[in-house]
Amino acid sequence: MRDEYLAENCLSAVSPKDKIADYETEVVKYVDKLNEVYHILEFLGNSRRIGAIVMNCNPFTLGHRYLIEESAKKVQKLIIFVVEENRQVMMDASLDLNIFSSYIAPKFGITIRFAGEEPIDPVTAQYNRQMRERFSKEGRIEFSEIPRKELEGEAISASLVRKELENGNWEKIRMMVPATTYEFLKSDGAVRG
Repeated sequence: MRDEYLAENCLSAVSPKDKIADYETEVVKYVDKLNEVYHILEFLGNSRRIGAIVMNCNPFTLGHRYLIEESAKKVQKLIIFVVEENRQVMMDASLDLNIFSSYIAPKFGITIRFAGEEPIDPVTAQYNRQMRERFSKEGRIEFSEIPRKELEGEAISASLVRKELENGNWEKIRMMVPATTYEFLKSDGAVRG
């Protein structure tokens, strides 16, 4: 009862300024930890044109591989950040884009961020628009949207693979994913909806 009263009737002891400082401290720790675990700066060496892709890969498709291959042709080094999808964050991309442009890109010298064109998912298409606008406005990071790899006139996407998994269309799945992904999806270890 006392805790409920305090929560409803008292001001927080942490000011918004303190919350921002805590947020920045945690983000800096996270970025430093990325480097510590994956030795990113060592991998980059003296490279000058460094690109990045942030992708979900659930599951990894031939479209993902195509995006990586095309992006790698345009830079000396390419960093691929594989993340867990969070639709809520993607609805308002400002937090993700702030973390990327204010902390991750400067730490690793990233000058270009790649993404696949998004003809299917309106949330991801909006995210790409926000990324293009923000990076263009800031002028520190170039944004490059790579056309999607297609199969029979249809963009290859992880969501399409998941749909075909539900339908049990293994022949179509085989044409959209690398052999290793296909083998995993067919295995007992794969989690199915």
